[in-house]
Amino acid sequence: MIQAALQLALEAHAGQTRDGRDGEWRRPYFVHPVQVAAKLSEWGAADETLFAAALLHDVLEDTSVSAQTIHRQFGDAVLRLVEELTCSADRDKVEYMRSFESASVEAFVIKLADRWCNVSDFCSEEPGYAPKYLRKAAPLFEFFQLRRPEIEGRFGAEVWQRIRQDLVTLCRKTDLYEGTFGL
Repeated sequence: MIQAALQLALEAHAGQTRDGRDGEWRRPYFVHPVQVAAKLSEWGAADETLFAAALLHDVLEDTSVSAQTIHRQFGDAVLRLVEELTCSADRDKVEYMRSFESASVEAFVIKLADRWCNVSDFCSEEPGYAPKYLRKAAPLFEFFQLRRPEIEGRFGAEVWQRIRQDLVTLCRKTDLYEGTFGL
């Protein structure tokens, strides 16, 4: 399943790039979903379904791949996660972030990895923008504390601790006090 998800993500994102806000940096878009999947693995939170969903998390939002294609190739569980992670163009971004209060714990953890990777990229490439981008994810960090029992129940206490440590480190990198988000 993972190899098929990797292949579909590579094909779907072919020719796309992730560009810095000021155009100073550019890289193949495909690098991002791989980073998200790798972060889940680093945290110890990746099973086959989560790994596939992480690789495909932007496919519905940013490419012409259909939900039917994902369902046919990967089944209900992967499609459900990808749909939870998709923010349509007409959806309010604040409402989207707040939706993770009640999203599945799996989608929530993938979204944390996604945001971690995005902010980490900004820390490297556009450090002045990183704190602002991190603040946009404030609801996720609030929910991280509230959803601790779910995260520990699904993935284990060690995973929750690894995620927390990475989030604290990210706050420090952006010169934000980790207590800002209750971390």
